[in-house]
Amino acid sequence: MPWTSKDQKWTRRKLDKERIDFFDTRLGGKEHIWQAIRSALEVLWEGGDAMDQDGGLATADTLLRSAGVILPKGDMCRGVYDESGYKYVIPREVISDPENIVTEAEAAVSTAQKVEVDSEVHTGNEEGNSNVEGDVSEEGDNPSAEEILRRKEEKGKGRAIDMVQVRARRNDSQYDIIVQSDRTENVAILKQRFTKAAELQSPSYIRLFFNGSELDDGKPLQEQGRPIPWEQGVIITAMIVVPVQQ
Repeated sequence: MPWTSKDQKWTRRKLDKERIDFFDTRLGGKEHIWQAIRSALEVLWEGGDAMDQDGGLATADTLLRSAGVILPKGDMCRGVYDESGYKYVIPREVISDPENIVTEAEAAVSTAQKVEVDSEVHTGNEEGNSNVEGDVSEEGDNPSAEEILRRKEEKGKGRAIDMVQVRARRNDSQYDIIVQSDRTENVAILKQRFTKAAELQSPSYIRLFFNGSELDDGKPLQEQGRPIPWEQGVIITAMIVVPVQQ
């Protein structure tokens, strides 16, 4: 079904990367089901082969059915299930291109305009914070990650040059969580930012993964076990854990 993106400027390159990142960060569900979904979508992305008269729909349907994939409403956007009833949530941009896809040049102009606006906002914030370089902790204090985050937000700590946008893909929905994080703060604080942005309620909590490895709470992003190119829009996986109530 045709759709229009309202909150993203999608280019061909960005869409391709988004799809690769999506399938590379799947944790839940069965691997062979994800592979069947990916194979079916690849057929649809290419519009089928020269012999297809329906854009590859029949071929994609065969791939899904042979793997036991179920589409109750005939639309991937409205739910994909395996035979055990597990739901596989797939974002619309992974399934098909938006009608308002833009060129790299158009995206660059849009990004430049946003950076200019963000720069003005950050500059105004820095001028209004006399203690922006102040230590978050007080002498003799041993605050929790939640308390540190609260103090940093109150004091406006975090210069614009040290901030990075971090995107986490939820394992339980098609929506990403996006936060601004200080490069020097530990992952434990980053988790608090994601928890707040996702509006999670206790006892639910978040675990963060990148390329199959769980991020270390005690280290900042730049000191994890392997280089993580955050500037390139890397997507990490946010596993939402909901403990079973006894």
